[in-house]
Formats: sequence, C-alpha cells, structure tokens
Amino acid sequence: MKIERRTYNIAYLILSGIIILFSLFFLYKNGYKLFDIFVALIALALFLLILHEAIRKLIIYWSSPPVTNPLLLKQKPRSSIKAWAKIAGFVLVFHLLNLIVAYAVARLTGRLNTGFFDSLYSIWSKCGIDSPSYLGIAENWYVTEGDPMYHIVFFPFYPIVIKLFSFVFKDYFVSALIVSIASSIGMAITGYELVRHEYSNKTAKHFVIATFLLMGSFFYTAAMTESLFMFLCLLCLYFTKKRNFAAAGIFGALAAFTRSPGMLLMVPVGIEYVKMLIEKVKYKAGYSYAKLIVSALFVLFISSGLLVYLYINYKVWGNPLQFSIFQREHWGQKMGYFVRTIAMISGNFCGKVAELNSSSAIWDYKTAFALWLPELIAIFGGLGAIAYVRRKINAKYLCYFLVYFMFTIGATWLLSAPRYLMASAVLPLGLALILSTKKHKTVVIGVMAVLNIAYLILFAWSSPIY
Repeated sequence: MKIERRTYNIAYLILSGIIILFSLFFLYKNGYKLFDIFVALIALALFLLILHEAIRKLIIYWSSPPVTNPLLLKQKPRSSIKAWAKIAGFVLVFHLLNLIVAYAVARLTGRLNTGFFDSLYSIWSKCGIDSPSYLGIAENWYVTEGDPMYHIVFFPFYPIVIKLFSFVFKDYFVSALIVSIASSIGMAITGYELVRHEYSNKTAKHFVIATFLLMGSFFYTAAMTESLFMFLCLLCLYFTKKRNFAAAGIFGALAAFTRSPGMLLMVPVGIEYVKMLIEKVKYKAGYSYAKLIVSALFVLFISSGLLVYLYINYKVWGNPLQFSIFQREHWGQKMGYFVRTIAMISGNFCGKVAELNSSSAIWDYKTAFALWLPELIAIFGGLGAIAYVRRKINAKYLCYFLVYFMFTIGATWLLSAPRYLMASAVLPLGLALILSTKKHKTVVIGVMAVLNIAYLILFAWSSPIY
C-alpha cells in the first residue's frame, strides 16, 4: 500500500478546512472574543500540521516490509554503568539546586523564616498543589468524609509506593520525596537508553538535559506523580521498541494506575502491535499465532490500570465514576475540546492583564503572569517544538503526543498545562532533536533555563502554580 503524496495532501487539506471551520463556528457560538479565537486557531493549525505528518508516517510504517530482525537489528553497545552514574549525579544536582533556590526565594520573600529542612514540607507540599492529597491517600487510603473525600479523584499507585517506602523511612513526606527523586533518576536513564537506540548518544544526552530544563520540571522534585508517571511511560515505550509486549503492557498498566493519561500508552503500543500483525499476515513473518494473541492481551492489559481505579471508586463510593462527579461539581472540571480550552486560557490572560493597574495587588499580577501566561507558553512551545521536528519523530511518538495533548489540554478548567505537557515523554524528545543542531542549541537552552528558573521562583513565592 503506497501513499500518493498529492492525493493525500489534497484530502488532508479538505479535512483540515472542515475542522477549522467547525472550530471557528464552535468558538464563536460559545461567545469567545475574536482575538481568543485567533489564538486558539493558531494552536489548532500547529496541531493539524503535526497530525498531517503523523498520519502519513503511520500509513508508510504499516505498509513497509519488515526488517529481518524487528527493532534492534544492529544493537548498539550497552551503556556503561559510568554513563548511568553521571546521569544520576546530574539529576541529584538538579534536585539539590531546586531545593536550594526554592528555599532562598521563600526566605527572601518573607514567606518562611524556618530552617532549610523544616521548610521542605511548606514549600514542596504547599496548599493548592496535589501533594497533600497524595500524602493523605498514602496514610489513610480513600475516605468518604470531610475534605479528604475528594481525594478519590487522584489515582492510587503513587500513594501506594509512598506507603511502601514509609515502612523504611517512617515519614510519608520524606518517602514521597525519595520516590519522586528515585523515579526521576530512573526516567532519565530509561529515556537516555530509549533515545540512544532510536537516534544517537548525542540526542540521548540532550533528551536528559531537555527533560530537566522544561518549564515546570521542578515538579519532579515535589511529592507529585510526574517523576513516577514519566518513568513508567518511558519503560513502556522502551519495551514497546523491543516488541516485548508483556513488559510494555505491565508498565503501561502501572502508568495508567498512576495517572489517567497512562491509558493513552495503548496508542503507541497498539501501533507497534498492528505493525507486527501486518508483518505476519501480509509478509508471512515468523510470529506464531499464540504470540500474536498473547501480545494483543498485553496491549489490552494497559487498560487494567484504569479499570482497577474505577473498581476502587466503586468499592469506596458505590459508583465507578464517582471521581468524575467530584471533578465536575467541586472543581468545575470535565473533558472538552482542547481548542475551546486554549481560547479560555487566552481570554483569562488577556482579561486579567487588562484589569491590572497601579492599585492592583501582587496576587493579580501573579494570576496573570504565573498562572495563565505559562499555560500559553507551554501549549504553544510544545506544539511549536514538535511541529518543527515532526519529520524526525516516528509515527508512534507523534500519534502518542497528539492524543496526549488532546486529552490533557482538553480539560475545561485547565490550570496545569506546563506540568502535564512536560510529562508527555515526546516533548523532551522533540526538544532534544532541536538541541542536537548547533544552530539552535544555545538559544533554546538559554530560553528554557530562564523560563524554568523564573517559574520555580514564582512557585516558591507562593504563586498560583498547580
């Protein structure tokens, strides 16, 4: 099956035109201002540009003949323990700098006057982020009374791991930090190995750098799920590349048991499975039908992470979808069209900026420039980076990024776009590919570092960053 580029381009342009016209009508009917509609449509255009390449590559990938030994025909030499140790050292320094900078900001702004260690909980488990909820689940599991009853909206695997570590460290918060830091080391090494085999050692090193330079990467230090989730996702993608569907399915299920977007790993794993199935049917590749059936079951097994979470909802509340009720009624949160969310964020930012004047409180400035502006930077920066290097990224990762973007940015009351996008796994890959070109390396690293440090300072300054 060959794809005719001209025919495909014409068909895709027609499809894109229909989507853009629908989005324009949808936003206009919902009362958004012209500028916010324009901003949202720019994001949609970038999304469609990536989608164009993803579909084209997917068709080519599925129609291409198999290699003699799928995947790593010419296996690159295994990295030495020395390389892994350097990565671990880099990550530990990253966390230490985060802790020092955040403490210095908290002291200089007058937020805290306690010692370094005494301040850790106040800074890294502050009210407003999800840390206290995860710690509450780890200590008390899910309850049905008081404010902790809303903890059911948070997935249980991270609290379970915290609970296990607490038997050793005797403190839930300390255990949470150790889990996050250890997971971030694991994700850095796993990501390095994955990208090293897919691209090169140089790009793999840049992947590690980009991962920890992304705006909001300080959340990898906090008692939050990002480190563990990213680690599990990268393990799933690594074993998918090796066509070890058993391991990919297990780690994918654990990712889906950690955060809801983990379910989306069924997309890249499923794409690889369909490729293997086509090789068997069309090219008579030497896979047994027993292997194909077992592999299919492990692809589907990824959904078990979500299914177990729904079962916990049922056991605690008698309703497997109780979490969605709380999200809608308590936080005004539900799934929606990502274009509408981007228009909403643009409107909130512009509206807040228009309200600012000489008598505005510092909180008003923080709301505009610490909450809404970073959301736009993360969304357009992420889309722009992936669009720029889309021809260098394979079909599995492009499709995964697109569904991940739609799912996370589609939240109707989105407050955490930088945190969500940094854990997409594909975004740091896109940035690593940009960094691998000397033309852009210095500028990109400089911009990312400034944005990340500024965002950390605002976070430590008790800004509305979630």
